[in-house]
Amino acid sequence: MLHYLPTYASEANPIERVWWHLREQIILVIAVRRWSNCLI
Repeated sequence: MLHYLPTYASEANPIERVWWHLREQIILVIAVRRWSNCLI
């Protein structure tokens, strides 16, 4: 007998949502610092 598992939704996991938000912020900060260094 086959049991179908529901599809995984990362947005349903609050810890994973926080992790993705922090990751996006870190990437944004790194990009801004690199861009500002190019202007100097």
